[in-house]
Amino acid sequence: MQGALIRAYFYPAEGQIDNQAFYKASFTQLNKRKVKFVFNQRVTIKNGEINNRPFDYIIDCRGLGAKGDKPLRGVRGEVARLYAPEVSLTRPVRLMHPRYPIYIAPKPNSEYVIGATEIESQDNGAATVRSTLELLSAAYTVHSGFAEARLLNIQAGLRPAFSDNRPEVSQVGNVISINGLYRHGYMLAPALVAQAVSRIE
Repeated sequence: MQGALIRAYFYPAEGQIDNQAFYKASFTQLNKRKVKFVFNQRVTIKNGEINNRPFDYIIDCRGLGAKGDKPLRGVRGEVARLYAPEVSLTRPVRLMHPRYPIYIAPKPNSEYVIGATEIESQDNGAATVRSTLELLSAAYTVHSGFAEARLLNIQAGLRPAFSDNRPEVSQVGNVISINGLYRHGYMLAPALVAQAVSRIE
């Protein structure tokens, strides 16, 4: 590592996943299993039905779409994806900084995802200049090879969170809700799905 890094901790069990690749692979596999997808659909869950259609079970994973039914808040996050062939990180790196604690996650083909801004805001608009500068400047302090990196995209969105930032699996009748994943996302998802499946079984 180059730059101002003075002290670091190595966590051998640290993990990360390429969520975009995961989405694509999952969609392909589920299509092969004849799972039906309906996109851009307004959803109302009431009396154990979706848009007045009955189902044996409903798994509600709407995130902030369920805010009217649950005490959720949005936590804004912004993330950048870079092509940086001069950087050779092979494991996720977390930069612990009082103002902008970020992570750098290596992806295939010399790509890196840099993110972790946490802004208590319901604003779901495009990424801001301030957050973008903080993310990219922090990455450069970790490795000078990011100076010539290419910015592939930058995205912003809202994470669904409860007041304690802990995820929750709950059930009312035939409706099982998985929500409040905050920043825990894909790492905790298998355990939460197992809880939901156990309620059906």
